[in-house]
Amino acid sequence: MSHRYIYGVDFSGASDAGKSIWIAEGVLDGIELCVMNCYPAEALDDSGRPRHLALNALSNLIASSKDAVFGLDFPFSLPDVQLRTHTWLDFARSFGERYATAEAFYTQHGGKGNEHRRITDEHAKPPFAPANLRLYRQTYYGIRDLLAPLALADQACVLPMMKAQPGKPWLIETCPAVILRSLNLRLTLYKERGDEASERRATIVQGLETFGVQLADDALRTRVIENERGDALDSIVAALGTAQAVRAGMLAQADDPVIRREGWIYP
Repeated sequence: MSHRYIYGVDFSGASDAGKSIWIAEGVLDGIELCVMNCYPAEALDDSGRPRHLALNALSNLIASSKDAVFGLDFPFSLPDVQLRTHTWLDFARSFGERYATAEAFYTQHGGKGNEHRRITDEHAKPPFAPANLRLYRQTYYGIRDLLAPLALADQACVLPMMKAQPGKPWLIETCPAVILRSLNLRLTLYKERGDEASERRATIVQGLETFGVQLADDALRTRVIENERGDALDSIVAALGTAQAVRAGMLAQADDPVIRREGWIYP
């Protein structure tokens, strides 16, 4: 297996994204995902709390991880009717010019009655469409400041839009809510303060362990459970979904040209 290092990334498009983006690092060992570390993006080298610093540091981490698969929880594309390009790379190349700001992106594609879904959204049924009010900043900054620069510089393979080449990191779209639902672990109100929410996070962690997740030590377990926003936990869920996609041999360029433009939510 060429890509055995697994990263799950709970993404954020907030101005202080460095504290909200959490990264889980793991190694795929047979059927088990051994999670070695979990931390906010502001802890990366040359990072910080401001969004531009955190995304630049995350981009550097991805580009330097040649034999890793990263599962990131934001939409990688838009519905085909909104792309107006023949390929996803053309879409990525023109994205920043087409939408000068996240607000301009939302104005064009968000709002009640205007939130179109992709084929994968209809299939996986994530909570929100790519341009939803609660998601559009993640979509915008994820595509503009992370995916597009990495793909256009040939520093990463964005799947299933591109070929999965050896010697380069692979990036796939995940959704923790979808993954938890598929595992029958979708507990509500685990992203809250208080003992009850903490107990729900502990229950989810225990459930993930039954599906092959091994946390490195008790300190890591405590860090994940005590993170009240649930970002740490979501990054581990994203890592598990990524590991499942790798084990299932699902990572390849899509045959369907529409899927190659719209993307796919794994697993």
